[in-house]
Amino acid sequence: MTETLKARLEFPNSLIQAQAVRTLVAAVLKEKGQNEKICQTSTKGPALESLWEQCSSDSTVVRSACCNALVLLVEQGHADLPYVLNTTLNLLPSARNVQGLIKVVGRLLQIQAGQRENRASFTCPYSIRSFPHPYITVLENRPDCWPALLQEIDDFLQLATDKDEPVFVEMLVPFLRYLYCEPQRLSENALLRQSLLRVLLQPREAPESDRLEEKGASSTRVVRELIRSLFDLLPHMLVDSVTAVVELSSFAESLTAALISHPELWRKELTRLALQLLCACQLTIHLGGELMSLLHTLHHIIPAHAEELPAEQVIMGISLLLLNASVSQQTALLDLAVKIVPPELPPPWGASLLVMPLLHVLSCSSLMEALTDTQTHTKNQKLANSLLQTVQREPARRKEDSMQLDLPLSTWYSELQVAVSVLHRVSTDSTSSSEWLYSLQSSLSVCENVPDTVCLLVSHLIFRSDGDLCRLALETAAAIAEADPAKVPCLLPVLMFKLSRVSDPALSLSVLYTLPKLGTHKLCIPQVLHVLQTVGSSSRLRPVALRLLALLWKKQDRVYPDLQRLMCQLDKSSVVMGKDTQWEQILARAACVRDICRERPYQHGGDMLAAIRDTLLQFSRKDQATPVALALQALQELCRAEVVDICSTWKALSPKLLSDTRPLVLKATAELLALVPDLNVKTEEYEKFGSEAVGVLWGYALSQDSVVASQGFKALSEYPESSHTILHLPEQARPIPKQPEVEDEVKQNEEENEEEEDISVPGASYVKLVSLTSLSVLPALETFLTALVRQEMKQMPRGVYHSALTGGNLRSDQGKTVSGIPSFMLKMYEKNKQPGLKPGLAAGLLLCYDLPVQTDKDGRPIIRFLVSRGRSYQQMLATFIHEVNIQPSEWHRSLLLPQAWRGFMSRAFHALLQGRKAELEMLQKQGKESPEELQYQQHYAWLWVRDRLTDVVKSAAKDSPVVQGNSILALSGLAVVLTRYESNLPAQSESGPEAGPDIFPTVHWLSMVIDTLLSIVSSNSNPKAQVFPWFVHRSYSGENTASVIARSCAALGLALLVPVLVTWRRDSIPSILGTLEAGLPGSATADESQALQFHSGLALGMFLAWLLDERVSDISGQSVAELLMKHLKRLEVCCFDPNLEYNAGCVLGVGLVLSSLSSSSQCERDRVHVSHTLDRLLQSLQDSSNNSRMMQEVVAYSVACVGVSAFSAGIIEASKAEESMNTLRALTEESQQTPGFALALGQTVFGLSSFGHGKAVDIQPRLLAAWTKILLAEGCPTMQRLSALNGLIALVGSETALIQMKSECEETSLQHSRLNEVIRAITQIITFSGTIGLQSNGACLLGHLHLTHASSRHSRTAVPQDFGYLSESSVIRASVDFITEAGRKGPEFTAPQRVKTLLSALAAVGADFQYPPVNWSSVLSPLMRLGFGEEVQHYCLELAASQTQSSQSASLFLGVWLVPPLVHSLSLRTRAHLYESLSCWMKHVAEDKLQVYVDSLAVQQFEPLTRLQRLSLCLSILHGLSRAMTAPNPPQNCWSVLCSTAEKIYNLLPDSIPAAEVALYEAMCSCLSEMSDAEIDRIVKVSEANVEKTAFILSYLVSKGRVPLLGLNDVISTILQVGSKRPISWLLLQGLHQSRFASGPNTGVSKRMEWLLELMGHIRNVAYGSPSVKCVDVLQGTDFLLGVFAAAVVSWADHGGPLLVGIRARWFPWPQSAELCHGLYANPEDTELPVASCLLAIPYSIRKLLDKEPWKSQSQKFIDWLFSITEAPKQAFSETAVLTAKAALMALRSSSEFKKKTVWTRAYGW
Repeated sequence: MTETLKARLEFPNSLIQAQAVRTLVAAVLKEKGQNEKICQTSTKGPALESLWEQCSSDSTVVRSACCNALVLLVEQGHADLPYVLNTTLNLLPSARNVQGLIKVVGRLLQIQAGQRENRASFTCPYSIRSFPHPYITVLENRPDCWPALLQEIDDFLQLATDKDEPVFVEMLVPFLRYLYCEPQRLSENALLRQSLLRVLLQPREAPESDRLEEKGASSTRVVRELIRSLFDLLPHMLVDSVTAVVELSSFAESLTAALISHPELWRKELTRLALQLLCACQLTIHLGGELMSLLHTLHHIIPAHAEELPAEQVIMGISLLLLNASVSQQTALLDLAVKIVPPELPPPWGASLLVMPLLHVLSCSSLMEALTDTQTHTKNQKLANSLLQTVQREPARRKEDSMQLDLPLSTWYSELQVAVSVLHRVSTDSTSSSEWLYSLQSSLSVCENVPDTVCLLVSHLIFRSDGDLCRLALETAAAIAEADPAKVPCLLPVLMFKLSRVSDPALSLSVLYTLPKLGTHKLCIPQVLHVLQTVGSSSRLRPVALRLLALLWKKQDRVYPDLQRLMCQLDKSSVVMGKDTQWEQILARAACVRDICRERPYQHGGDMLAAIRDTLLQFSRKDQATPVALALQALQELCRAEVVDICSTWKALSPKLLSDTRPLVLKATAELLALVPDLNVKTEEYEKFGSEAVGVLWGYALSQDSVVASQGFKALSEYPESSHTILHLPEQARPIPKQPEVEDEVKQNEEENEEEEDISVPGASYVKLVSLTSLSVLPALETFLTALVRQEMKQMPRGVYHSALTGGNLRSDQGKTVSGIPSFMLKMYEKNKQPGLKPGLAAGLLLCYDLPVQTDKDGRPIIRFLVSRGRSYQQMLATFIHEVNIQPSEWHRSLLLPQAWRGFMSRAFHALLQGRKAELEMLQKQGKESPEELQYQQHYAWLWVRDRLTDVVKSAAKDSPVVQGNSILALSGLAVVLTRYESNLPAQSESGPEAGPDIFPTVHWLSMVIDTLLSIVSSNSNPKAQVFPWFVHRSYSGENTASVIARSCAALGLALLVPVLVTWRRDSIPSILGTLEAGLPGSATADESQALQFHSGLALGMFLAWLLDERVSDISGQSVAELLMKHLKRLEVCCFDPNLEYNAGCVLGVGLVLSSLSSSSQCERDRVHVSHTLDRLLQSLQDSSNNSRMMQEVVAYSVACVGVSAFSAGIIEASKAEESMNTLRALTEESQQTPGFALALGQTVFGLSSFGHGKAVDIQPRLLAAWTKILLAEGCPTMQRLSALNGLIALVGSETALIQMKSECEETSLQHSRLNEVIRAITQIITFSGTIGLQSNGACLLGHLHLTHASSRHSRTAVPQDFGYLSESSVIRASVDFITEAGRKGPEFTAPQRVKTLLSALAAVGADFQYPPVNWSSVLSPLMRLGFGEEVQHYCLELAASQTQSSQSASLFLGVWLVPPLVHSLSLRTRAHLYESLSCWMKHVAEDKLQVYVDSLAVQQFEPLTRLQRLSLCLSILHGLSRAMTAPNPPQNCWSVLCSTAEKIYNLLPDSIPAAEVALYEAMCSCLSEMSDAEIDRIVKVSEANVEKTAFILSYLVSKGRVPLLGLNDVISTILQVGSKRPISWLLLQGLHQSRFASGPNTGVSKRMEWLLELMGHIRNVAYGSPSVKCVDVLQGTDFLLGVFAAAVVSWADHGGPLLVGIRARWFPWPQSAELCHGLYANPEDTELPVASCLLAIPYSIRKLLDKEPWKSQSQKFIDWLFSITEAPKQAFSETAVLTAKAALMALRSSSEFKKKTVWTRAYGW
């Protein structure tokens, strides 16, 4: 610039300056050239630089001219507009004066706006971030230039108005968005925002026009665009401070004024603005601002647009605002409410929401009257009362709310929407309301701040509902008060308001009794107390008020003075009242005294003593018993707390109480005296008092009044057993005094009585009370007996358990007799000098030989005696082999010998093993062997014993045939013992010593035994291996040269080897059976020897019977049942063939097989076969007069075996069994010198009597007496005495070792004494008789009797038969004896109710204790078989199940009843209990029975047709399975059965969950939760068909923290593939919410966050069509997934959201009741409604979720994900989903991540 030009520009004259500028512009044009355009890339000359410089000149003329010149250059095309605009903006930050530059910017924007084509839509080329609006740049770089900018915008808008160009407004929109919606809300721009608002909305007039219409039109277009633009800004404005509230209020006020100028044009906008202002009001209250301006604005909008407003939302909003507004604000809000709920029209639907806020306003108004302006107070009262009257009227019909805010100012609007949606839901029907209330109650325990919306909804339900629903709402209100006491002041007026409108007395009482429950905080007490005092001001309501005040006092002790005051008012009241009212007051006062003493006896109990005394003395009439009883209850509480001394109290009151006869008073007195044992003081005075109390209570217990008697027994149950004496009992229950037999005893007893008389009560006397007590009192007596049994078990000495088992299951009195048999027999054998008696003594000693173990003083075995004991057994083995005689003609001896040898070899093996180990121990102590060698020998000591015993057999085997026979049986017995011992050895460990070459493997040794016996029996046998060469049984020609006796014993030995064959050579069993069958009479290969044919039949029968005992299902692919029936038929053919001569063995064999078959088979075919064959045997017996004596005897014996077994198994009736018994009895009487008949009769009578057969019970004592007399009569024929001997032995159970019965046949106490009597008689015969044959047979049979009672199958339980070893004072012993006797006599003699009383007591205690050893089977079996009823059966099995842990007999007994057919006779209740107690007994019953009862029968109950009829049983099954699976360390076989059963039941449960069966699914979840994750994944496979079932199962397991949230992914994926189903989202919602409360690693916050982020990624993949995701309908799929997302966000954000929506904190929050019963879904049709509410709540909840850690750190990921929804393809998400995502983004605008310009501009779409 030349100096001249510069001087002219600076010359202070406008004309000169204008010329200078003109010259400067000409220079610029000259510099650019003729066809060039000034732009960024062109050369910048000095003239252009000067022009730019002068644009910010201080001279207005120069500056203005230069700026105009620049604009002119652009307009004329000489300069590029972007270049000029950018250069201008670049100059602004450093310009001295910005007015001109800002003017340039404005002119250029006008040029840009005017460059569009005619009528083409205009889009502003600028935005906020990517292409910033020039004004934004100006404001950010020069904030101080806002006045100039404001002026320019004013000019800009005026120009737009003048030109009628609405697009000019569009050009300003980005700047307006930035200025008003920028989240930072810079304070330096505040003045610009306020000033610009006035500029934007000020009235503008167009220039003069020829037509006035055009003027109006042009003005309206620009203004309308301006208003619309400003209105669109409102939702995006951030209100986070009071300043922001003020700005918003001003903005809304100005905008409202503009909108109202044309209300018809802006109806929708005004409606939306009203809702936004409602949100602004909530924000204002939250921030502590002033509402009046906003409310004033609202008042301008609402009158004209009340119809368009969503009434429920507005009413809900006003209600919430009223609860938190000040008094002055309440006035404006009430005015607003009146406009929404006008008094002249029916109130809109939902108006009752206003009840609680209005009552709150009235309460506040009353309290604040003195501090409030009179006019305001009066107006508030008037408005509130008017509204309250209006909302009570019947509301108008509900209208669908069409108007909703898509982008509200506050997330509070989201809460409003949710609350309104819940309001709609709970208003549809009572079921939905109940479900919401129950869900609410379940969640309140974890919620400290209850949302106001929840209180509004509950108060609405209280106001609008009646009956049970109203009561439920009242309970919920009380629960809210407990969780959040701050809500009490609002809820209390609602209850009082409801009380004033209720006409139902019961409901009124419910409301009244809810009032005290609101006293949950000390600051709430005055309000509640005032209400109760108001109630108490009425004399008729005073009793109720007293009870209510007492309830309040229980919660808050501070109201005690008020309670006392009201009680005193009742005493001193002078008001005249009716008798009923007076009586009510008396009762209320007495009840309050009782409650005070019960609740806080230490604090206030002393104050009540006078009232108690007065009550006891004042009310003595019969109709005044109730207050006296209440006073006694109060006294009871004071005594329990030891506020008063019970002893002194009784002394003072006993004269009056003992003379009282009123049942109610006596009952209360008994309750008082029940405390005496607990308050025991060790003084003589107290002991006397205790004795007196017991006497009084026994007097009550024996009262004729059932109530008094029942309470007497219950009180006595608290006393120790030692407190009772026989003097307390009635005469009938006292023990019968023992009559001494001789004079000396009389004198001795008199002396003892003088010293001390024993008045303790024997257990039998207590039990006698059962028969003497009336049925109505039996339950109380049961309680008393239960207490006695429990006391006895607690005091039971440990030694009882051991001593009961010593001597092998022998009673204390029986042990001295039975256990003395071995020593007696050994003594007789050693002293015997008669050769003829030696074989009999040897046989008897073989059966019972057992040397005692000698111990030192500490009870430890003496080692050297163990060694010598083993040697003694070796010596006796050799002796028995030589001296035990074998007579083939003695059929009974043939039955005994196999078991005799097996028993002896077992005892010998274990004795020798003990001796060997003791010997090695001595060598170790002496150090004579190396430790390694000793360890080796210890490890294989049992094989050393095997070889030593084998050598003994070998050394004797080459002698006579009898010796060979005994050797064969001894070897067979040793093989059986060896097999059983080895099967119980632990598996060979790697560290164990390896067997040396000197050890012969067991399997080879056993094979040698088997092959040896086969070679002896059959010439056709081809041994697989070598045989023992000791028996010379083959000639050089291959013929069998073994003796008949040896072959016979070998056949019996093969039968004895059944356990060995089953374990080692199972495939040989069919061939061995064939070998034995080949020797049967009539067979082509049968030997001619009578003895061999006999033993072949007997051995085959024994073999089949013992094979049945092994419970083998198949052999080499062939069914054992088929194999058995095949050979049994062959045996029966021989048995019943009249042409065969030597078939006695077959008859015995058939008897043994059928006996075993009766016990073991449940097949109906087998049972019919047994019955039919028994008929044939009985017929044969009846027709056997022409047969030989031996044949008659064996048929009789077989009839006895089969008859007893069949009766025990229920195959034959009592009449059939009686026929058998009568036949045998007749034969025995006809032929009194036939031992076999007597043996069979004795066996039958014993067996039938053991199972309760009445006739057999009657015959048994007569037979015993007759046979004993014959046996001891020296003058009787020897054969007759021998018959009596056999009969006596069988009559006391000797044969039970040989036959099979369905359950253990045990003896009663009376039979024990009979057993002792028989043993004494036989020992007398052996010792003193001169008849050698009788002595010999007696010795053998006595040994047989010992074997039966000590080691036979009959005694497998190794426990006593009853509790006879307990003292006579034992209640347990007496109870069991009573039960046993009842089982013997039957229900005709003993009422089932009385049996049930004792059984129930035993069962109740048995659940906690294991009783001492007893054979429960013998006790309980008769009760099960006879007709005592289902209840007795139930308690029998309950008792047995509880004792299986320690009692094998209980296990065996229980096992019998767990399988068909008996299990089907049990009641459903009993079967249910057995399933529920499965964990107690599953480890202790046979595996096959567990398999049948659990894996088979249990699963059958879940078949579709059965399940519906037996839901309770099915539930018990699942509960039992769950408990059993929870049990620690279950055995593998049990675990397999449990898992298999659970899986089968799961597969049988319907895929759609029936409402009545949901408990089954819950119980199934408990079962599955005990399995491993892999098992759960395998069983719970999600498919289209079972998606509902699996969704519930997995959601339930997730809710308990059992499986990770990832377990839900399969359900989600399946829904995407098959389409959404209604209840699935609801199930997932409950599971996700409840998982928050589960403890465990699967549902921790980090796992939940990880899962939710993964779900968000999955939603994105579905929306954008990822190939890895399968989805049939993308839109439907994304809606479902968003519902799941919403469920998670609402569930995990806070506790208020789930509370409002009504998400359950428990799956089944309601109590099961007839009034309100629910399935899984309260209303299946509405399951989507809670999920829809969650979608509405996303904006509200997502903000809360991301406000807390660790979620806050993931805010950016959530924002990005929400962008992926808002920017997704249109077909990916529904419009609702997109709007929800936008609202969620808006909810996050307060976060730091959102305030980034890149984020918020993107979120707003700008």
